Amino acid sequence: MLRQKAGYPGCPGTKAVKRLLLLLFIFIMIADVEIQMQKPGATVFAAFDLSAENTDELSFTVGDELTVMQCKDDVELEWWWCRLGQFTGYVPQNLIAVSLHF
Repeated sequence: MLRQKAGYPGCPGTKAVKRLLLLLFIFIMIADVEIQMQKPGATVFAAFDLSAENTDELSFTVGDELTVMQCKDDVELEWWWCRLGQFTGYVPQNLIAVSLHF
């Protein structure tokens, strides 16, 4: 019986296994970040500028630090209620991000 060597079809090599583990780690980190972002009181940052078009929306600029007050309520699924300083309002969740520190 012939043994397969690493790098041959059907037998993943060390590099392939390391890449797979790295991708799995990244996927788990992203999932955890998404969960942490959605908790009331979470700190998020504006990834883009936004000028409010309605009175219940919050205006912000890139880098502004926002506090999540509520996510995905009965009215808005893609907009989160956030606070910026003394102002509160809806923020589109796709325009905010978290800061990762490793």
